[in-house]
Amino acid sequence: MSNSKILKGTMLLSGATMISRILGFIYFFPFQLLVGKEGVALYSYAYSWYGILLSFSTAGVPIAVSKFVAKYNALDDYNTSKKLYRSSLKLMLLLGFIGFAILYFGAPYVSKLIIRSTTPEPGFVENVTLTMRALSFALIIVPAMSVTRGYFQGFQHMKPSALSQVIEQIARVLFILIGSFVVTKIWNGSIAYSVSVATFGATIGAIASIVVLIIYWRKYNGLKPKPGQLKTRSSYVPLPNMYKELLRYAIPIVFVGIAIPLYTLIDQYTVADVLKSTGMPQEQANGIFAYVTNYAQKLIMIPASLATGFSLSIIPAITQSHTMGQTEELKQQISKIYQILLLFTIPASVGLACIAHDAFRIVYVNPQVALEGSPYLISYAPSAVFSAIFTVSAAILQGIDYQKRTMVAFSIGILVKLLLNVPLLYMFGGHGAVIGTILGYLVSDVIMIYSIIKYTEFDYRKTSKVILSILTYSFIMAAIVIVARLLLSSLIPGQTYFKSFIIVIVCGGLGAITFLWLSLRGSLTSGILGSQIKRIPMLKRFAKS
Repeated sequence: MSNSKILKGTMLLSGATMISRILGFIYFFPFQLLVGKEGVALYSYAYSWYGILLSFSTAGVPIAVSKFVAKYNALDDYNTSKKLYRSSLKLMLLLGFIGFAILYFGAPYVSKLIIRSTTPEPGFVENVTLTMRALSFALIIVPAMSVTRGYFQGFQHMKPSALSQVIEQIARVLFILIGSFVVTKIWNGSIAYSVSVATFGATIGAIASIVVLIIYWRKYNGLKPKPGQLKTRSSYVPLPNMYKELLRYAIPIVFVGIAIPLYTLIDQYTVADVLKSTGMPQEQANGIFAYVTNYAQKLIMIPASLATGFSLSIIPAITQSHTMGQTEELKQQISKIYQILLLFTIPASVGLACIAHDAFRIVYVNPQVALEGSPYLISYAPSAVFSAIFTVSAAILQGIDYQKRTMVAFSIGILVKLLLNVPLLYMFGGHGAVIGTILGYLVSDVIMIYSIIKYTEFDYRKTSKVILSILTYSFIMAAIVIVARLLLSSLIPGQTYFKSFIIVIVCGGLGAITFLWLSLRGSLTSGILGSQIKRIPMLKRFAKS
């Protein structure tokens, strides 16, 4: 598979993921105005368990299916690919029902576990139970939907996955906002009922996504091979052997999928409890927990969301190169993927940290929330890069059949977080939880990158030089943005929403232009994305200016 085709698929899925992330935080500021910090904390408690159960319900199968299908399609064995998909679809429906039952009937017991950790207000168990049960219905649908996306991706059809992902998020966001508004403002319902309606939006989004996938299924004629490819191999692979292979692919993906929910879960059972033990009031401790696990995380994960699209698109491509023994192409693919990923995530993370307060003010409106929460966005900035590297590195190891290394790296990273989180919280307050997450990802990244270099022997020195250029340009950009922000702050009086809006637009735009100009003049962009980038008329003139 050519690098240009990988780039196209990567950009398509990454763009869809980015749009979904943007929608995911745009809706959040009117939603948090409706339900407040306590409602956001309630929402976070429900979703942390949902994320883990979803990962185990899907068991990493959707991405594993894309790898399996890409492998057997490369061998012209389309019959085996189709047989696996049909069987895995039934499996996902079964696992989805099991996940639903665990979350629905186990919600009261999970809520009691939380209450031991945080000692919250009376009625908390009932509220969390209601919220979790409303969310549990999505587990019935999402696993089957996800495995169908994986099947499309195995055939190198990225558009159905990308569009269904965007439509899913649009439907979900609309339902959350309209439903929460109706419950809170028209029916005068409780915060718990409003948050429950919001979590049920996950089910509505999943249904909308399924509709899109059905439309594309019909368009691609059930993903049957083209007429010239109908003479396929018809090797007989027993179903148990298929599942053994699929399980070998899937288990490491489970570890990647539960990384963020598990890091959040560790924070859930340590942050508020530790902070309260230092004499901090319960309400303030819960507020910091919400800032760390939701407010700041939602913003900083926007740059990191590129990694999701990258991992979805590169697993089939790298698997194909590995299966066909195309060693040199494989090395080029790995180098290019890291370069593209960091070209976008590093400057975006640095730039967002530079305007953290004003970005918080625009998104979450409340000036007190911006004042209290924005410092956590600054400390979170490195985690966007490290978590993106973690996701992509795991995808590369998956593609070259060294997925066991992912499990080792993940386990050690989680252990670091688990061991250091409490002492770091005592030392640095809420920022300690963020530092613990960064250290966990960093350790995992080092282990995985070392393994990739060892097994593929790709030229990491060239990639390192590119990363150094990206960092240099990003820090130059940061200096210019910080100076521009200081000047605008002195020129515009007060601490108004309008002032923050102007700062974000002007400084954000100035930062983007600065980095683009530096990278074009230094041939960084053309070196990564290809010389065609300079042929775009506007960029061609911009590079010469």
